[in-house]
Amino acid sequence: MDLNHIRNIIFDFDGTVGDSYLPVTESFNHVFRHFGRRELTVDEVRPFVGIGLEVTLTKHLGPEKLEEAIGIFRERYLKIYKDGSKLMPGAREMLDALDGRYRMALCSNKPGETLRSLADHLDIRRHFRVVLGAYDVPNLKPHPDMLKKALAELEATRDDSLYVGDTLTDVAFARSCEIPYVLVLGGTGTRDELSAQKPVALLERIAELPGLLGIHA
Repeated sequence: MDLNHIRNIIFDFDGTVGDSYLPVTESFNHVFRHFGRRELTVDEVRPFVGIGLEVTLTKHLGPEKLEEAIGIFRERYLKIYKDGSKLMPGAREMLDALDGRYRMALCSNKPGETLRSLADHLDIRRHFRVVLGAYDVPNLKPHPDMLKKALAELEATRDDSLYVGDTLTDVAFARSCEIPYVLVLGGTGTRDELSAQKPVALLERIAELPGLLGIHA
């Protein structure tokens, strides 16, 4: 697919640009310890990252414990998320290469306020015209609410935009607005499940994105 017409790029956060798997795992385990449940490894938590806190906690604890569990999770997460989070390898250089060439947005199912604070902490918010998360729109990804809002604030259309993510949720999100999508390994999705989604490209790591777009150092 020719990408010369692309003017806007919308990114997922966890597993694509950023890595907050450790603080997310510790926060879930803080909840599970409270309720006497088995703790999970980082690899066990990865599939739940990005689908929404309420969905994951309801699945593991049931709806009757959801409100209490959310409070326990957030209390712990807000204490540790900055120090425990980092960028994916090559993400900073990728953003530097694209800055000024594309209008960019960041969309995540993390609470919007937390996502913006984390983007500031990691010194990447300056790259994004739009940073949206949970509670900024009525519905979480893969519902199109967040993507429609990002496109509107970027003054973009689906015809001149590209989405970049790492999960099946990201695929459904991009498809909800009929936007072409690039998928990247190293986050949540496996090679087999992501390649089966017929992306524009399947990248080994996010650092390859500028080259895909014809930008070479």
